[in-house]
Amino acid sequence: MPPQNQQVDAADDDRNKVLNGVEEITQTATKQLFEVKWFSDWEGYGCVASQDITRYTLIHIEEPFIKGDQISNALRLHKSGQLKTQIDDTEYLRHTCGKSDDEIDRLWQLHDQYQHKYNHDVHDSSSGTKRLWGIISSNSFENHEMNFQKRLYLTTSRFNHSCSPNVAYEMIGWTIRLYAIRNIEAGDTLCISYSDVMYHFPLVERKKYLLGALNFDCACNACDMSIDEETRMKSDDNRKRLKKIAIELKHRVNATLYSSGEHNVTQ
Repeated sequence: MPPQNQQVDAADDDRNKVLNGVEEITQTATKQLFEVKWFSDWEGYGCVASQDITRYTLIHIEEPFIKGDQISNALRLHKSGQLKTQIDDTEYLRHTCGKSDDEIDRLWQLHDQYQHKYNHDVHDSSSGTKRLWGIISSNSFENHEMNFQKRLYLTTSRFNHSCSPNVAYEMIGWTIRLYAIRNIEAGDTLCISYSDVMYHFPLVERKKYLLGALNFDCACNACDMSIDEETRMKSDDNRKRLKKIAIELKHRVNATLYSSGEHNVTQ
């Protein structure tokens, strides 16, 4: 085992590599409206506004690092036991996906929420190191317009979750675009919501969902268990009303499509 100061230096080098890589991409796209920072061992990396950002500002645009069949094949190969170690994953990314060593190195800097489970995985012999399937499961996006095909973004994955986010995203094809949905001050942490479920369900249900589906116990401001009961109940009631509005809008849109003849039914 190397001396402790060497371990710290190595960790600092890795973090600098991550930050420099993100900065280069972001400056090209959006004039460096945010930067990626290391928060803590518990929180990991996160995105912070580098200047005041007004509501509706486009913050970031990104193409996926891997997507579609590249991801589904990786998950299939992992499940079948053909990708057993991080070395196998790296070879898959290099030779099957055509990724450079620098790109792959950035991939391994992403958070793997399932890392602690690998010692119990019969298809894994990597003793707790990060794995491609874990990084995909922790960070990938999907949407119905692309038949729920997964895609993984190296920089967007640095945005942490909040049940009361200040950033939202849209997907156009494989491209993801992130926008401010409220005025943001320099130094504020930029957060997105990892699921639309967060907008419509009360605190207890949100935390249960995130723990079961994404394997983490949400501790955002909206899920702070120390907030007073009146504030929590008001937030829960607002989300229930939003859910009712969303359902009503969906029914009205569907009714309009049917009545106007714009809804085509495939036989």
